[in-house]
Amino acid sequence: MEFNSAESVAPTSVSSGDTITPRAQDVRRRPSKSPLAASPAPAQSTPRASGVSGPPTQPAHFSEPQVSAFPKAFLCSPRHESPVMRMNADTSGREEATAGWRLRPRMRTACGGIIMCLNVGTDPPDVVKPQPCAKQECWFDPTRVTRKKAKEEIGRRVLEQFEKLARARYKHEMDPTVDQVHHLCLSLRKAARSDRLLLHYNGHGVPKPTENGEVWVFNKSFTQYMPLAVEDLMHWVGRPAIFVFDCNAAGALMPFFDMAEQTADRGNAKPQAGTDDFIVLAACGAKELLPMSPIHPADLFTACLTTPIQVALRRFVQTNQMSMAGVTEDFVDQIPGRLNDRKTPLGELNWIFTAITDTVAWNTLPRPLFQRLFRQDLLLAALFRNFLFANRVFKGLGLTPEVRPHLPDTSEHPLWASWDSAVENCLFQLFQRRSGIAASFSPMPLAGRPADIRGNGQPGNAFEYSSPRSFPEAPMQPNAMSDIRLPPSTFFAEQLTACEVWLKFGRSPRARPPEQLPMVLQVRVSP
Repeated sequence: MEFNSAESVAPTSVSSGDTITPRAQDVRRRPSKSPLAASPAPAQSTPRASGVSGPPTQPAHFSEPQVSAFPKAFLCSPRHESPVMRMNADTSGREEATAGWRLRPRMRTACGGIIMCLNVGTDPPDVVKPQPCAKQECWFDPTRVTRKKAKEEIGRRVLEQFEKLARARYKHEMDPTVDQVHHLCLSLRKAARSDRLLLHYNGHGVPKPTENGEVWVFNKSFTQYMPLAVEDLMHWVGRPAIFVFDCNAAGALMPFFDMAEQTADRGNAKPQAGTDDFIVLAACGAKELLPMSPIHPADLFTACLTTPIQVALRRFVQTNQMSMAGVTEDFVDQIPGRLNDRKTPLGELNWIFTAITDTVAWNTLPRPLFQRLFRQDLLLAALFRNFLFANRVFKGLGLTPEVRPHLPDTSEHPLWASWDSAVENCLFQLFQRRSGIAASFSPMPLAGRPADIRGNGQPGNAFEYSSPRSFPEAPMQPNAMSDIRLPPSTFFAEQLTACEVWLKFGRSPRARPPEQLPMVLQVRVSP
C-alpha cells in the first residue's frame, strides 16, 4: 500500500493581515529569527513500508515566515514566564508582584540543642518564690528524688518531648558551663551544616537576663553564676537558627537580636538568600516573671511548645470547674490513644488542634509570612502552631510572650471557642464511659463569646452556660481507659457544613475566602 504526497502543504506567501491555523501535528517550534530570503521547497513525506497504515512518518514543514506567523505555543508567553502582577488593595492601588504558586525551597531544622539551667533545690537570688509554687519540670516533680536522679529524669523527658515534636537530632546539657555551651553549639552547627538549628534555653534556676543581653550558666565548681552574652550564642550557633528562651524577663533579649540583623556578621557563615536568620520565641516580656502558681508546671512555656494537648486539657479543667466537676488531672493524664493515631481520642484531639491552629494562622498572618513559618519547615511549623496556643494561655495569665518575627495577637480568635468545645465534648464522653453513667445530659455552651481565662486558680468558664449542668459526683470505676472507644468527633463535619453554607450564600467577587478553608483541605488530603 502506497501513500501519495497530496497531504504535503506547499509554501505560500503570507501577508501581515493573514491568519494561518495549521494542524497541531504539522507545527514545529523553531527559534524565532529573521525570515529567510526565500522559502524552502516543500517537504515531501516519506512513504511507509507496505502493509503499514497511518499518517506519513515526516509531516510537511512550513516555511520560516509561516511558522513565525503562527500563534505561540501554550504556556510560553511572557505572562507565563514573568511574575503575576495584580492590584493590591492593601497598598493603595500600587501594583505588586505576587509570589508564584511554587513554594521556596524547604528549609530543614536538622539539629537542636537544649540548655537546662535548673540548679534543682536552689532558688535564684533575684526572685522570691511563694510557697507553694510551681515545681514540675517536664511534668516531673524534682523534689521527690535526689538532685542527681532529678537531673537525669528531666534530661530524659525533655529529649522525649522534643523528639515527639519533630524528627531531628537533639543534644542537651544539664547545668552547663560556658565552655560546655560553646562546645554544644559548635558541634550542632557542624552537624547541621547550612540547615536551621534550634537552641532552647531553660533558665528557671538562674537569675533573669541582664540589661546587657546576657543569660546565666554556671562555673566548673558549680559555685557561681557565669554570664553568657547572647551575641556569643548567635556567633556560635550561626545562621539560620531558632532560639527559645524559657526564663524570667526573656523579652529583654529581643533587642539584641534586632541589632544583630542591623550589624555585620561576626565571622560566621553568611545567611542564605530567602531564609530567616534568627527566629526567637520568648516566654514573657522584659519586665515580667513566669507563672509560679502550683497549678501550673514551672516550665509552662516549654510545655505549651512541646506538649500542647496535655496543657490544654489540664487548663480547660482548671478554668471550667463548673462543667468539669469531678474530672481530675489524673483522669486527664489517662486519656487513651496516641498522638499520631487519629482513630483514638488523643490522636483525634491532636488532629483538631493542628487544624485549628493552622486555620488561625492562615486567617491572621500575611500570606508570605504564613508560608515561611508554617509551610517550609516541619519543626518550625510545629513550634509556631504551639506558640499560638501558648500565647493564648499566657495572655489569660496576664503575660505577653514575644516572638520574632512579630505576629499579631491571636488569643481572642473565634476559632478557639471551637477548640474548647471539642475538648469539652471529649472529656465529657470519656467521663461518662469511665463512670458508667448514661449519656442523658450534656453541657450546653452558648454560642456567645469565650469568657476570660484566669490564672489565679479562681473558677472560670470558657463558655457561658444557660444552666449549671456539670458532671455528677460519682466514684471512678476501675475499668481501664484503654478499652474506651468514642464515636468520631463531628468537628470536621461541622466545618464542612460551614464551608458549604459559605459557597451557597457568601460568595461574591469581593468576599474573603471562608475561614474554614484550611480545615476542609486538611480533611480532603488526609487519608
